[in-house]
Amino acid sequence: MPAKKGRKQVFRCLSCKKLRIKCDLARPKCEYCAHTKRDCIYPNEGNESSTKPTNLASDLPLTQTSKLLSVTQDELRALKFFDEKGKFIVAFKNQRYIDMWMSEITPQFQSCPTVRKDSSVLTSSFSVDLSQTGQKFFELGVRLLKESINERQIIEKKATSFFGIKHLLTSDLITFGCILFYNHKLVPLLSFNQVDIITLTQQYREARLKHLEQIQASSISALFFPSSNPLLKAPEESTLWFTEMLYLELSKNHGGTEEELETLKGFIALLRNSIFAMSVLRFPFPLLACFTNFSDEFRVLLHRGNKFALRFLFIYSCLCVVSRIPLHRNDNIFTDYILWYKNRVFLENHKFDYPIDAQLFYLVTRSNFVIDFGDMSHFNPLDQGKKFINLDWLQDYIATLKQ
Repeated sequence: MPAKKGRKQVFRCLSCKKLRIKCDLARPKCEYCAHTKRDCIYPNEGNESSTKPTNLASDLPLTQTSKLLSVTQDELRALKFFDEKGKFIVAFKNQRYIDMWMSEITPQFQSCPTVRKDSSVLTSSFSVDLSQTGQKFFELGVRLLKESINERQIIEKKATSFFGIKHLLTSDLITFGCILFYNHKLVPLLSFNQVDIITLTQQYREARLKHLEQIQASSISALFFPSSNPLLKAPEESTLWFTEMLYLELSKNHGGTEEELETLKGFIALLRNSIFAMSVLRFPFPLLACFTNFSDEFRVLLHRGNKFALRFLFIYSCLCVVSRIPLHRNDNIFTDYILWYKNRVFLENHKFDYPIDAQLFYLVTRSNFVIDFGDMSHFNPLDQGKKFINLDWLQDYIATLKQ
């Protein structure tokens, strides 16, 4: 839209324009770019619309000819499906998150081919079509995922500017924050002898710790549910029955070192905040973010086969299933791990060590129970089975833990 008559059009530098902040128009560098040590680039001052043709490709509807978008027909099909249906699956029909995704991630398709590939992979991972066309669509996703992971090193080297960091974190968000949870079991959740998701998501955590602070002032940071956000932390005075029980059981029965105990307590604190944030936002992504925020020390305990670490991953996986995070309840990496853990425990004791574990296993594998996102902070798995289980022992059990 042309500027109104009588009003001088202001040409902010591209960095300030992107962040929607005031630009002092200083040359050769404005105050913001000088302070943040960025390249300060001003658009042509004749008519701002004259710069549009170079960027129009990212704004074209997904039905446009793929030549202008520089994408293949298969990629175009994937992006079109995502625009029509996939975004509702990814965002659990949360319109606020959909709007943020479409305004912050979709425009990057043209400027960062890796982000475009990641979005195509994410869409193809939703394919459950067993036809030849459906299988070809899924195979496309597998190929693009491998290419995207290989290209990650390239965009990581370019993560020296605001836009470079934005591309890297966006690519990681889609690859490690979404795709790996819908990977049709191409990569296991945990393994002692091959690559697993516990290891792969460590790269994502390291990149976030290194760069997220540099883009926190921009709107895209809201997509990452940063743990530093005070609104997403459970108040100290609040009591979450579920995590309180885990803390009591850990304190009573842990026999490891003090360092291991602190690491495991750190996991409970992380889970507590994630459950609280999920309840506040009525949205499951904080629970996914919990996984990508596992500490390096906790990941080490998992790969060492620490008894409590494996148990906590079992509990976390159960919560993901009843929160409807996997696309297929009975066929996903979380349920696979749940069954593996149950078999491991039963080989030694022929039963679960804790009543919470037994009830969670029942809810996941023997029922269709799901929880409303807003109710997660009040979740007590034993309450769900009180119609079938005598809970007269529970108060005595809790009293024993507190001794």
